[in-house]
Order: sequence, then C-alpha cells, then structure tokens
Amino acid sequence: MLKKELVWFGPPFSYSGYALHNRAMIFELLKLGWDIRLIPTEDHIPPDLIGKKVLQNLVKNTHIDAHNSLCINLVPPPALPHLGLYTILFTTLESKTVHEGFYRRCTMFDEVWVPCKFNVKSMRKAGIKRKNLYYCPEGVYSNFWTNQVEPSPDYKSNQFTFFYNGDWSYRKGMDILIRAYARAFSPTDNVRLLLLTHFQGNGPEVSRQCIGDEMRHICATYNITRLPPIQFIYDHVPDPAMPSIYRCADAYVCPTRGEAWGLPIIQAMSCGIASIIPEWGGQRDYCNSDTSLLIDVEKFDTIHDKVGLDVDFYRYQDFCFSSVDSLVNLMRYSYCHPDEIKLKGKVAAEHVRRYFQWENSGRIADRRLNEVLQTRYRKRLSEKRRVYSGRY
Repeated sequence: MLKKELVWFGPPFSYSGYALHNRAMIFELLKLGWDIRLIPTEDHIPPDLIGKKVLQNLVKNTHIDAHNSLCINLVPPPALPHLGLYTILFTTLESKTVHEGFYRRCTMFDEVWVPCKFNVKSMRKAGIKRKNLYYCPEGVYSNFWTNQVEPSPDYKSNQFTFFYNGDWSYRKGMDILIRAYARAFSPTDNVRLLLLTHFQGNGPEVSRQCIGDEMRHICATYNITRLPPIQFIYDHVPDPAMPSIYRCADAYVCPTRGEAWGLPIIQAMSCGIASIIPEWGGQRDYCNSDTSLLIDVEKFDTIHDKVGLDVDFYRYQDFCFSSVDSLVNLMRYSYCHPDEIKLKGKVAAEHVRRYFQWENSGRIADRRLNEVLQTRYRKRLSEKRRVYSGRY
C-alpha cells in the first residue's frame, strides 16, 4: 500500500481566510488517512484556537519520508516550492486578470489548485496549462455555523440588521457599503449596520482610529451628512461565539471588489442569513438568486493605488466595482420584505449544508492526491524495470 504522506506548508494559526482554509483541509485529510508534517509560516498561536493541539503535533511530526511524500503549499503565491518534492500550490486570486508575477510563481509548482471556477478561467486565459490546474472548492462546517443557535444577547436588536464580518479595506468595498447604506436609509429608519471589522490586520485601538478616519473621509468625499445607526465590533470574537453574532443579522452584505471564495459569506448563509453580494466573484460558485441578492456590476477597474497595502499582484489588475444604485435598491428591498429575506436565508442554509461542506472539499483533494501518488508510483516502477532490463 502506498504511504499517504504530505508535507504541508502554510499559515494555519491565525484567523485569516487562508488560515481557516489551511486548518479545514488539514483536518479533513487527516480523517482520510493522510500523515501530515506541518511547516507553519506563523509563530503566534491564539490560546482559544480550535484544533490547536492537533496542529502542534503535526509540527512535531518529522518521521515522514520526504522522498515519497507530496508537498502542499496552501499559501499566498509568493511562497516558494520545496525543492525535491512534488509540489502543489493551493492559492487564491481575487482579481479578474492575472498579474505576470503571480503567473510566474504558479509555473514554479508541479500543479496549482484554486477554489473557484472564475480562478480556473482566469488562469487558463493567462497561460496555465489545463493539466496543471485543478478546482477544489472551499466549504463550511454546517454543524458549527448553524441556524440552530440563539442570537447573541450582546448584539441582538429589534432593528433590521445588515451585518458584515471582515477586514476594513478598499478591496472589500467598504466605501461602496457606507455610501449605499447612507442613501438607502435615514437616521429615523428602524435599521442598523453591524460591522465586525479590523483595519488591515491591526488591533482594536489602531482599527478604531484608522476606520474612524476613513469614515470621515468617505462622508466628506460623498457629502454624507447624516448616517443611519452603525455599530462596530472591534474586539476579537472567539470562534465559538461567532454563529450567535451572525444570527443577530437579517441580511449579510459585502459589496466586495474581489473574492476567490468569501468564507464569511458562506458562514452567514450556513447560519440561515441571506447575502447581498456582487454577481461576480468566487462566491458565485455557491450563491444564486434563490439564496442571495445579487448586486449589479458597474465596471471592472484597477485598485492598486487605493488598497493601502503593498500587494504586488494587485497592480494594474481588473477588479469588480459594484453598482451603488443596485446595492441601495437591494438593501431597501431587504428592509421592506423581511419575510422574503428570511426565507432566502433558510434556503441558503439548506443549499450550503447539502453541497458545500468541508468534507466534500477533503474528498476532492484526497482523490487528486491519490492520483498523483499512483502516477508517481507507476513512474518509479517503470524506471526500475528499465534499469533491471538493462542489467540483465
């Protein structure tokens, strides 16, 4: 029997989307019999991290035969492959087009995995060969992200609540969200925008200051003089408490300029919350008109001079710009038709539960990894036979 051994390189310990992706795929492949050595790209481990002990034991796992094992790099594209191993880059692409540097990094690996169909299309167009490109969607744990929990008493409200969870950044479309919310409602409407956010990975104090500055800039730029209620959550919320916060929402809203998957969106849907999202992006693999409200795309344009981060692969690439008018209409529609939005949330939860579990992602990855093992085994066997024939 072939040894199912992996060297796993990535950031598994934080609360980023990449880290959650790493953890989920590692846990699923462990269930399917893979022996994994973890090489983390992070040092700090949060004390309340789910699965912390399992991950720490994988870091200590040094008995794996590197010659026969496969290597998965579930990392942003700058990571280098491990020479001498069959290397797989499992990565994401938020832009519609592919930066030349991103493309070059991808060609350094034996094959590339991506989580959404538009990534497949974009990379094929950029020149990645079909035989080196594989689709492996992300997922959710519906027994954890569930509509069976009660709303958090700390954040529950009688106001119609739009919720967003994630980084405060230009790519996430926070300027579009604030503009649309201010146009859609007045301070006297029974509505609230609940934002669980941080400023580009910073802690609560820095985030509060920077987001406050950006809010003032947005209001000044677009002549917003009166805002409906907005409630911010800057403090870290432990994973076990997150579903109850989602359950405080009537609708999840994220006019993002680019997602390769959108984990908070699918988490909200799994909790029975309908989403308001752009009609383009990785989230369209699991969002449709039955489960979501789709924002019209106004245009595709560059964002590299607005993101505030030195992300080389964003430079001069096309991202999605949602229509503010469309988002205004959808937010007003949600507010005026709460029963319909609630029904969409129920349909969304069932849709995600049936088709987009992490277990399914693990099976897809397991199937491909076994194919690679078999191919490599047959190749080595053929080489041995040629050597044997030459000697005798």
